[in-house]
Amino acid sequence: MYSHINLDFSDGVAHIRLNRPERMNALGMGPGSSRDEIADAMHTADKDSSSGCILLSAVGPNFCAGGNLSGAPESVTPYDNYSFVRQLDDFYTSVRQVRKPIVAAVNGLCLGAGMGLIAQCDLVIAADDARFGLIEGRIGHPGATELVPIIGGAWAKFLILTGELLDARRAERIGLVLSVVANDELQERTTELAHRIAAVPREAAIMNKAAVDAIGDAMGRLAGRLAGRAYDVTTKAHAQWATAPDGRRFADIIRQEGMAGLKRARNAQFSGSWLPAESLRQLETADRPGQTSITANTTPPIGTAMNEPFTALVIDDVDGKPVAGFRELTQADLPDHDTLVQVEFSSLNYKDGLAVSGRQKIARRTPLVGGADLAGTVVESRNPRWAPGTRVVVNGWGMSETESGGYTRYQRVRSEWLVRIPDGLSTEQAMAIGTAGYTSALCVDSLASRGSVGDGPVLVTGAAGGVGSVAVALLAAAGVTVAASTGRASTHDYLTALGASEIIDREELLSPGRPLQKERWASAIDSVGGQTLVNVLSQIRYGGAVAACGLAGGNDMPGATVLPFILRGVSLIGVDSVMAPAALREAAWERLAKDLRPEVLASITTVEPMSKLPELANEILAGQIRGRVVIDVTR
Repeated sequence: MYSHINLDFSDGVAHIRLNRPERMNALGMGPGSSRDEIADAMHTADKDSSSGCILLSAVGPNFCAGGNLSGAPESVTPYDNYSFVRQLDDFYTSVRQVRKPIVAAVNGLCLGAGMGLIAQCDLVIAADDARFGLIEGRIGHPGATELVPIIGGAWAKFLILTGELLDARRAERIGLVLSVVANDELQERTTELAHRIAAVPREAAIMNKAAVDAIGDAMGRLAGRLAGRAYDVTTKAHAQWATAPDGRRFADIIRQEGMAGLKRARNAQFSGSWLPAESLRQLETADRPGQTSITANTTPPIGTAMNEPFTALVIDDVDGKPVAGFRELTQADLPDHDTLVQVEFSSLNYKDGLAVSGRQKIARRTPLVGGADLAGTVVESRNPRWAPGTRVVVNGWGMSETESGGYTRYQRVRSEWLVRIPDGLSTEQAMAIGTAGYTSALCVDSLASRGSVGDGPVLVTGAAGGVGSVAVALLAAAGVTVAASTGRASTHDYLTALGASEIIDREELLSPGRPLQKERWASAIDSVGGQTLVNVLSQIRYGGAVAACGLAGGNDMPGATVLPFILRGVSLIGVDSVMAPAALREAAWERLAKDLRPEVLASITTVEPMSKLPELANEILAGQIRGRVVIDVTR
């Protein structure tokens, strides 16, 4: 029946799905276009006697990338501009006049005309990957008038004047969407909501929707929209003369190079965010009486010039051996990844000690910047999900091995490596946690998912190290009885303060023992490996588990047998922090933000300048480092 959308009816709900994923569901115009089909489908669903609610969604990773400008005819006369705006207004009106409630399920990009479309819907639910924007303002087109009654003048102006994108949580806070759900739950949650609405008596739902809309129109929404149309027509007339930085008209770029050329031209207009994160937070309250104006407290964008030098610790190959040294770099020396981060802190891990000291050839390609993790602020990204000013952390992904890492003031990384730093954690605290602490949280989560942390003592090996220290603190915070294994008597008080109830001398676990020993531990987190791991497995209670994440004691398992696995049902869980998927990473960081008390984190952390890395690398390999070492890359 339709070429660009799908329409079907199920259990009292009319489902309309935008179905041009190869075009990011951009809305065409004219007879037979997706706009025309949506309006027709809305009218059909409104008349259908079997449905009481309409659910609008999209096929593919993006809801709607806006209007299909490459298919729009160029304006020749003033009437053409009026006709363009009027057609769009007629489309929005046809959706707004639907009597039945409309629920919109938004995922991925929702731009331009897509924003106008959801503005006509009654309830908008967004996936956590949704991004919203009016990027047409960057090429001189109108588009903000539909949003003013919903999000207020300041946010509407911000979106159309800057072309920047809002993430789902900010869209929720300013009232653009009702709520945000996990991406994989969007369809289920919105369908459930639509069914709930469809169960309301039809006449009551229609009349209650009409009553609320009538109040909005009486309060000026309708008059405001009509007033804005005259300005939209004028703006559209001027848009045909708007030029890109290279002097060409945007209209010519669209005609000659299509949307890819337009995207390049738009990106060339701005080198970064107009507003830093703090100013964005102030803008959220700019429409409220008594609040300070956003223009009163802006600061320059973060970043540095492309050719401005900064210091990095670079690992190179000299006569077949790894050699680390400080070097002056510029942004031109960084990898060609899609996101530039201004690094504030990194950390020192055992692997970093090996790499910086040259004891092992950790870097599999050279030259590259050392450092297995980093925390800082996004300067720019080609991925709209990561707005400038976003605080991020990167762990693993081959940094310091096959990818340049965090011992530098600036680094370019792949956007899929990024994790937002949870509220309540600073960038320094994120690196106090670092790869070691994040690995600890992965271990705790892996045990918790198997129900192996709440029924007895949990053993942590290498407890005075970075992984072990955070593991002890996290388990103790969860109310678990923790036994900490260490070979350094000087750390006993330290581990007890973190929450350890019992201290085990590591020598007990270093000598070969029987394949099945006395059942002592409900579960364990092991960062040592080797003979220690073999003995730990032989002491786990029936049905318990060991989360293994390290090999400081060796990568072999001398004398290991299958007996703990087949006679006691013990599980050995491998924990990989380098390539762990985003969902596991985000859950780990949420646990750390929630369960790791700031005073505990401070007690296990020291901050050192990057200039001391060569000295610190030898200390961590000699076992002289306790807890976590944060590296301040600015010193």
